[in-house]
Amino acid sequence: MAEINKLSVEKALNKLRAGDAKQSKDTLFNDKIDALGEEIERMRTQRLRLEQQVGVLDPSRSFGTEARVAAIQSHGLIAVTA
Repeated sequence: MAEINKLSVEKALNKLRAGDAKQSKDTLFNDKIDALGEEIERMRTQRLRLEQQVGVLDPSRSFGTEARVAAIQSHGLIAVTA
C-alpha cells in the first residue's frame, strides 16, 4: 500500500494563506498603480486647463516652466511662497 503523507491543519492553512498573501500584495500594488495613473491624468488635465486659461488671458506668454509658474502666480491661481 502507498504511504499517505499527512499535513497538520496548521501547515495546510499556512500553505493556503501564503498564496492568498501573494495575490493580495499584487492586488494592492496594482491598485496603487491605477490610483497613481488616475492622479497623473488628473494633473495633466489640470495643467492643460491652466495653460489654456493663461494663454487666453495673455497669448504672448511663452510656456516654459518658469513662465508657466509666473503666469499662474500672477493670476492668483497659486500662492507665492518665499
